[in-house]
Amino acid sequence: MNKTKGFTLIELLVVIAIIFILMSVALFDYASQRENVALSSASEGFVATIRQAQNYATRVREHNGSFDIGYGVRVEEGATEIQLFVDEDKNREFDLGEDVVERFIFEGGVVISDVCANDPCHGAVDLVDIVFIRPAVAPVLTGHKSGPNLEPSQASFTIESSGGKTKTVIVNTSGQISIK
Repeated sequence: MNKTKGFTLIELLVVIAIIFILMSVALFDYASQRENVALSSASEGFVATIRQAQNYATRVREHNGSFDIGYGVRVEEGATEIQLFVDEDKNREFDLGEDVVERFIFEGGVVISDVCANDPCHGAVDLVDIVFIRPAVAPVLTGHKSGPNLEPSQASFTIESSGGKTKTVIVNTSGQISIK
């Protein structure tokens, strides 16, 4: 009898199938993990930008020779970025011509899918300005939609990944900011 050492075709196919299954599980998990990281990064960057506006306002940051100004963040439904702006006229909202100091751009297909004033949400708003005017450390919230502006005690922002996962950032007028 001629005995040669080696693998049979069936053994090779089984090994290839096992490798294929392990790789597909790893790639699926990688995509899901990447989506989670993008969503977490967006929500944490969102909160950091709000805190930066608070720091600028309370730490007396000079702008164009003036220290008596406010800083705020504009959050708009459907946007892929938020803007940290200078509220030079202290009217508690972003006006055309006011400077945008920083922009935080969401990456990985993340978008602000919902902007809501108060809890429970009584009529969504299109956008909210979160403004800090010294010496107060708590924000003033101004919700914008057609009609008169709202001054809610709380605003919530739903951030959605391209795969449909969501996180909600909640800001209230006591200064508390949370991510859920």
